[in-house]
Amino acid sequence: MLKTIKSFLNDERSETSREYAIVFGIVSVALISTSLALKDELGHVISIAASKFNT
Repeated sequence: MLKTIKSFLNDERSETSREYAIVFGIVSVALISTSLALKDELGHVISIAASKFNT
């Protein structure tokens, strides 16, 4: 197992996949933190929109 991990880390072809994994991780953390920070405001906007549709 350790040999497989070392070969993956040393293989130059896997650099792109590692870069994509890092970018994906950063974007995921940004989206999650933004949605958690704005959850109350988004809920309020959705409830206002729903009430406008009901009237």
